[in-house]
This record gives sequence, structure tokens and C-alpha cells, in this order.
Amino acid sequence: MNSQYENPAKPILIPLIAGQAHTMPATAVDLIARWIAKTVLMRALVDRTPTALIPVAEYRRFRVEGTPSARCWIYIGALDESAAGQHLPVGPQPGTPPAKSGGTRGTWLAYTATLVIGRLAAQYVHSFDGARYIPAAERAGLVGAIWPPTNRALAWPPPATITVENARLLDLMTARPETG
Repeated sequence: MNSQYENPAKPILIPLIAGQAHTMPATAVDLIARWIAKTVLMRALVDRTPTALIPVAEYRRFRVEGTPSARCWIYIGALDESAAGQHLPVGPQPGTPPAKSGGTRGTWLAYTATLVIGRLAAQYVHSFDGARYIPAAERAGLVGAIWPPTNRALAWPPPATITVENARLLDLMTARPETG
């Protein structure tokens, strides 16, 4: 996995983590999305996340195809200098699912994970029912979707950044289905 995900992503990740201003071509954005998916899936394995949340078939599919699934959305945002290196009040961490659905008792709607590394914040949402679950941070313009592929270059850091005050919006327990 190092040669497939880590090594190609490293020169792109270092400026993101450091908060250095630059523009990433669309191919670099895809590499970051794949690295985030790999990191979340491997972290779930290490954390022994139940297979009801990350099915074994998802790991296998990712190993064969090398891309996040069609039911996956990945978002990234930048922490401002005041938030970088701080313990942020981010609720769900890798391996923590969102609230259960109201209609189907005991059924998880999506698996979510939040990664914060240096000045980079990433959110991973894998939908079980096919609906797109939008984190509050995206609704507030603090993170932007990079998966499914956008085929667009990305200016970094984005204009809106995550501060200590608004970091609670990274809590994926607030993800809601897309409407309209």
C-alpha cells in the first residue's frame, strides 16, 4: 500500500498538512481522496470496527479497484492557525457510526470518520442506503467534497477555514441526508 497510496500522496499531503498555499491539479485531488479512503479503512481494521459498519467486502473492493466506493463521499477542509495542533471537539473518530435511522430500528445509515492531521481535516462518509449524507461542516462551507471525483483543480487552503470555535461542525453525528 505504500507504493500505491502513501508514496504518490506524500508530496501532495505535506503542503496540505502544513497549510501552504498552492493549487492542486485534479489528479492530485484524486490521489488525496484515495489516500484518505485507505487511511480510514486501515484505521477501521486496526480499531477492529465491526464488519456491520465496514463490511469485509468493502476492504476487498478497495484493494482490487483502488478507489473509494460509489457510496462514499470524502470532504476536506483546512484548519486555521489557531486550531492547528489543538485538541478539537470532534465527536466521531474513525470507527464511530452516526445516529441510527428513525425509520429502520437498529440500522446504521452510514459509516463516518474524521481525520485531523496538522492543518488538514478530512471527513469520510460511506452510505449504506445510497443516500448522500452531508456533514454540517460542508453545509457551513468549511469542507468541500473531493470524492466522487470532481475533475477540478483545488486551491489550498480554501477561503473558509476551521477554527476552534467552529470545529464542532466537524462532528459527523450532524450529517444529514441531501434534500432537494
